Amino acid sequence: MLFEIAVEKEENRIVFLVSVSDFNIRLNNKIHDLFSRSGLVCPYPEHSWKIYNNVSVHFDFQEYQNAEYIALKFDEIFKLALTTISRVEELILLNKDDFSVFN
Repeated sequence: MLFEIAVEKEENRIVFLVSVSDFNIRLNNKIHDLFSRSGLVCPYPEHSWKIYNNVSVHFDFQEYQNAEYIALKFDEIFKLALTTISRVEELILLNKDDFSVFN
């Protein structure tokens, strides 16, 4: 599982998302069940590599040299992401015993 912040120039946005790889399908399915029951949104559950809670903020690439603008936009996406990061952390810690079989 990883948290991603990506700059997508073609869409004029900065994106935050949670990704769960397809490295271990059983673990992937376990995480998907837990996240889905807990309200984390996966728009394409049929994909083996799953993405949850994809959020974005508009980014004006004409401002790419403006340090204040960049800091403001990354702060904006981080604030949106923090809720999801905290929720994922809580879910993993509350259910850590369920994941011990994957060690």
